Amino acid sequence: MPSTDQLTAADARRALEGLLDDAPTIASGLPGGFMDLAQRLVELLLEGNRRVNLTRVTSADDIARLHLLDSLAALPEIDRLAPAHAIDLGSGCGLPALPLAMARPGIGWALHHHSRWGTVWSDMKRVPPIHDQTGAGGGGQLVLVDEYDGGVSNVDAAAKAVALMGDAELALLAHHGVFVLGGNVNAVYWRAASLEWRCRNAWLVEQGGGGPGVPQIVHDTFGRSDGTRFVGYWETAVRRELRRDPALAATVGVEVAGT
Repeated sequence: MPSTDQLTAADARRALEGLLDDAPTIASGLPGGFMDLAQRLVELLLEGNRRVNLTRVTSADDIARLHLLDSLAALPEIDRLAPAHAIDLGSGCGLPALPLAMARPGIGWALHHHSRWGTVWSDMKRVPPIHDQTGAGGGGQLVLVDEYDGGVSNVDAAAKAVALMGDAELALLAHHGVFVLGGNVNAVYWRAASLEWRCRNAWLVEQGGGGPGVPQIVHDTFGRSDGTRFVGYWETAVRRELRRDPALAATVGVEVAGT
């Protein structure tokens, strides 16, 4: 029997289909399978919202209009610019980047978010030390961006925050959150998970009286990584979602073994 979230997601899909009848330019540019992905995105959003307050928009009609259609409204401009990469700074529960990424899978997207332990260190305006190999996973340099010239909805302020990262691949945005870059989704996922582990462990070690960081050889070994050569983190997350949703697995044409 479908859950309440699944039923709402299905209703949101139908509502979006109705809204797109009045937006033929956007509708004609959506790839095959987009509606299946959008419905699953809504379902995951509603499930997550029961654990963490992600959004106040939870009715099917409002989700279709304020989350999905509002995100897709940027498609004509994105198609005009035809970027290879795009950044969603201040991505609220993955919007508008996730619907846009599903509509234009050829574009590389970067999202800024507020992870729990990463935000703790950004609030302290300190870069946490690395205490174990897991915290060094994915490589990359972590910097603190302390300058704040306004919300990232301001294009100039967002551009300045990115510029201040320099050549670093990871940043703590003071009093704001974290920003992670990578060459593909595997690298970003591994780096984001490793950064959150690093921040959590550094906090716990500090509460226990502190301790030395990892030896320099760990920095040297993992620091050279571009995040793309480790298989496991991203693949495990994908398999978990496919097992939870056999219909999604069928949509993308894969069979997932195991339970």
